[in-house]
Parts: sequence; C-alpha cells; structure tokens
Amino acid sequence: MNKEIEKKYLLRDNLKTYTTPEFFFQYNALESFIDVIKEKGVFIKQGYLSIKQGLDLAKSLKLNVDFVPAQARVRQKGNEFFFALKSEGLEERIELESKISQELFDNLYSFTEGKRVEKIRYIQNIEGLDYEFDFYLDRDLVVVEIEVKDKKDLSRILALGKDITLDKNYKNEELAKWATD
Repeated sequence: MNKEIEKKYLLRDNLKTYTTPEFFFQYNALESFIDVIKEKGVFIKQGYLSIKQGLDLAKSLKLNVDFVPAQARVRQKGNEFFFALKSEGLEERIELESKISQELFDNLYSFTEGKRVEKIRYIQNIEGLDYEFDFYLDRDLVVVEIEVKDKKDLSRILALGKDITLDKNYKNEELAKWATD
C-alpha cells in the first residue's frame, strides 16, 4: 500500500489542443508525438468493479485494507495483470495494488461491462520524473500523469498541458462511464 501523489495534464481533447510552451521544449509537435505513443507504448485495458466486489477480492487475496476504498479496478498492462483499490482523492490518495493471474483478470473483467477504458501508455523520464502519456483508443483524448513520492516534488513537474488534476471528469473511472464502445 502506498500514497499516490500525482498531477495530470490534458494535452488534447476532442481535437482541441492544450499543450503549453513547456511541451514544445520537449517535443516538436503533438501529432508526431502521438505517433511515438502508438508505436512505442504499452496497451492497457482496465475495468472498474463495485467496491463490494473489490473488498471481497482483497479479502480472498489476503490483502490488508486499512482505508476506505472509493475505487476498485482490474488492469491488463501488456502481459501483466493487476487489481487495485484506491481511496478518495484527486491529487493525493492511497493505493493498494496486487498482481493477479490472467485467468482471474479475465473473470473479473467480465463484471466491468460499461465501465472500461482502453489506452496506450508511453512512459518517458524527464528530469528524473516518469511522465506517463496516455492515448485513449475510444475517443480523441491525450493526457499525461506524473506521480511523485512527496508533495514537495510537485513543484518539479513540467506543466505540459492544461492542469486537470482536480477535475474529476478526467479520472479514468469517470472516463469509463463515458466510453463510446
């Protein structure tokens, strides 16, 4: 279990670009960078379970949940599979994550119909921080998330786009509700 502290920036949504000058110090153009994400990134699919399902699974996996979960998620990232519980929060929250088998993932994923997100993630280290660029496959949306270990490190993050950290509409669980598939 760890504390997740992050910032999230919108780079593009529905053909509108939100990149900042800091973005262009790193990259030539958003379109060509999206091609890099698609070519070099890792496919991710994730679905959201009810909190009860998540707590039941945590119990069966013998995970110690000592916080109030607000989100239960299963995720395939490349060839790895994960289960996570997260507390409430936008910039800072508690996360408990555990690897699971593909068989368990496939079983649980069947319960997430209508609450799913598929994206390609490309991670790039910039000035000692990992920037996770997500290109969503079911909509015209590109965001970048940057996790840090301590709140004091938030000031080191380059604002590559519009800050959406505190906008619940851009949390993956909310995006899953908007899915157009």
